[in-house]
Amino acid sequence: MFYSSPRLTLFELLKWCSTTTTELKAPDGYDHIYWCSSGALCLGAICMKISEEKKRRVNVYLPGYFCGQSLRYLRNLPVNLNFYALNESLLPNYTEFENTQNIDIFVHVHYFGQIAGQKKSSDFCKKYNAKLIEDCAHIMSPQLSHKWEGDYLIFSPHKHFPVPTVSLIISRDKCFSTETHEVEKFPIRWMLREALKKIIPFKPNVRWKRIWNKSEEVIKFTKSNSKLEMVTSNYLENYLPNSILRKTNSMDLIELLTEISDWSLLQKQDSLNCPYLVGMICSSPKIAERRFSLLNQNMQLVMQWPDLPTELRDNPGLTEQCTSWLDRTLFFFNHQQLNTSRMNKKISKIIQNPGF
Repeated sequence: MFYSSPRLTLFELLKWCSTTTTELKAPDGYDHIYWCSSGALCLGAICMKISEEKKRRVNVYLPGYFCGQSLRYLRNLPVNLNFYALNESLLPNYTEFENTQNIDIFVHVHYFGQIAGQKKSSDFCKKYNAKLIEDCAHIMSPQLSHKWEGDYLIFSPHKHFPVPTVSLIISRDKCFSTETHEVEKFPIRWMLREALKKIIPFKPNVRWKRIWNKSEEVIKFTKSNSKLEMVTSNYLENYLPNSILRKTNSMDLIELLTEISDWSLLQKQDSLNCPYLVGMICSSPKIAERRFSLLNQNMQLVMQWPDLPTELRDNPGLTEQCTSWLDRTLFFFNHQQLNTSRMNKKISKIIQNPGF
């Protein structure tokens, strides 16, 4: 069984028993750290704060290639959702904004471990007097770079380490008060579920499909458990060994995958500081669907981009770009706990299939 993200092991469980505290240091120029229960909540909290300050609906610009479920809080806020296209490097296509008049918030996403383009986005935001949010959900740690530019940085450590869902905002100025937030309980249920997965492993029922997401949720501030914050801070500050493992794992996998025809790397690997996933974009949706089915026949080895915002359908050109990526790209798991030797052997057998 291969998992999409690191799992709680006995060794990792010992970190929860430790009394040693590690202070999470904010990058230079940032003075505030706020813990939340999810990245979607972080995004919603920031947009709500800016809307309240401006006392009006605000115009938020996000890349079209974005998870629709991550917008569930924004859909219930005084926010106008706008989407922009990306170039081949998955960076903003600024030429689309030539006739744009009013931008309040600009979201710049660092895809799959690539930290790039934030300086240009920062200069762009200054031109419009807009706030810049750097979505760093695919970045392992704030310490991976010293060149952050955003007014707000959003990280999602649970995507990289064996911890329950937890996210944080790192901001230059005070964002909001957390004194009245509901505090989550110690994550004992999460620990029990993790233990159960070891005893009763199950294969996820994954199907190749295109999902349009329009979910809505009323924003309710929840603050993460203090022990969870302490454990997560330790992971974030001591990220380097795990980062090196991910880089090594991805290089071994890429060496195997790039020998196969009819697909290519979604991103240049030299641009990835610490690869979150390894994306392979196929020549056609038909090839992608066939390979997805073969690779996941006995156990899940690859995943698809989860969903797209339903609002994209109002923009045919942008819809074409985003659905093309969704329909043609397979993402191979990559994290520090993977037994890559075993996984690569499994993949090697599957790709020998004449119909691959």
